[in-house]
Amino acid sequence: MSEDKKDLILRMLKEKGGCAYALEVKEATGMSWRDLVEEITTLESQNLIKKQGPPVDLTKPIATTKWCISEKSEGGLESIGLGTVVSLILNPPVLRILRIPPQGSIGLVDSLQGFVCSASKNLRIIMPYLGDFVSLLFLNCADRLKGLSRMRIITERNQSNYVLLERLKRFFPNLEVAYATKEAMGVKIEGAHAKLIIIDEDYALIGTFNLTELHLLVNFDVGVVVKGEVVRILAGVFDKLWDAVKGDKDGKV
Repeated sequence: MSEDKKDLILRMLKEKGGCAYALEVKEATGMSWRDLVEEITTLESQNLIKKQGPPVDLTKPIATTKWCISEKSEGGLESIGLGTVVSLILNPPVLRILRIPPQGSIGLVDSLQGFVCSASKNLRIIMPYLGDFVSLLFLNCADRLKGLSRMRIITERNQSNYVLLERLKRFFPNLEVAYATKEAMGVKIEGAHAKLIIIDEDYALIGTFNLTELHLLVNFDVGVVVKGEVVRILAGVFDKLWDAVKGDKDGKV
């Protein structure tokens, strides 16, 4: 994280008596929402700032939470069980039904873009169905993603997934794909149904969505972002699944 941005946020909080809402921080620092979310998330993970109470609006967990300077210490993160729920993710159709204006809210599309492009080591995705939206996600931060040690996707074996991902593999040399679908006598006996994105081993986005226009713009989909020990457990589950199906990754459809 950029030190000048970190110091800017901490200095602004000190000037406000130690605590301020994210909107106040944005106005005082002039940062974009994307930069502010990234900086606040990193500061919290380093135990340099902490939440004061729950967010006013659960669909805008960062924007409507009061953030306070905290003393850096071991075990200072507020956790429940195996980890912490960082935010609730709602896609545009759900926001529309709830009559929540999309402006300023952290919706599924923005969250997916932000999470994918924040990866610094590796990216793991389990998703049954993929669409051209995946290409847009990856290409928006292509240079950063090409620098990852690895990008791995477990998905269903079908023509559209295969064409899309084999094309992307030519553009991203570090992208690997495992096609999980197995059939016996024309009956499916194994496949990928989970919807999971793991960024490094720090955060995981778990939801009901696929990365297709249908799920992003039509279906009602929700998700949660988690951090903590649960992410490392999920990463381990992913790696075991990968080992189980990777032999099919170069298979034909």
